[in-house]
Amino acid sequence: FNSPIVSTNEDISSEEKKEIVIATPSFGMFSLFKYHIKRGYLDTKDNVSFLYHRDVLRCFGYSGGHYQQAVWSIKGTGKGVWFPKLYENNLWNNSLSNDFQKIEMRRPDNSLLGLDFEDVEWFVFAHYKDFLGRTVYKFLGEFHSSTDLSTDFLRVYLRRATKIDLSQYQTGMR
Repeated sequence: FNSPIVSTNEDISSEEKKEIVIATPSFGMFSLFKYHIKRGYLDTKDNVSFLYHRDVLRCFGYSGGHYQQAVWSIKGTGKGVWFPKLYENNLWNNSLSNDFQKIEMRRPDNSLLGLDFEDVEWFVFAHYKDFLGRTVYKFLGEFHSSTDLSTDFLRVYLRRATKIDLSQYQTGMR
């Protein structure tokens, strides 16, 4: 895998961005993962969303096909990608604080989680319905588990970064 990243400090012109998007088979607003890889970072202020898990994971070196699991570990690091549903569903009642700084994970009936506590760092892409009703995965930042705030009934993750450098993940791992 050859990284298309030129420089993490180099701005990409509108023309280059257009060429990247048009050259992508899934042309459209969600084919921008190549743009983000070339640019070399993701930033929450850019309102970054992806249509598929695999497109998110490609920013971190994934080269496989469709991927539909809630988490993916980035090999060789202590980090992973998490695709939480930030609303109540059958298994979880996850919530995001109003200031976007904290994610709480609990069971819908507030029972024991039944999970061992792990000190983890997640790049979070929340499951979200856009204004057209499509499911997208919106970048919320890098979150770390909080041992101080977590219990056997609740896991708490605190946001540590809103911008992440992608260059270190472009090594062809899968």
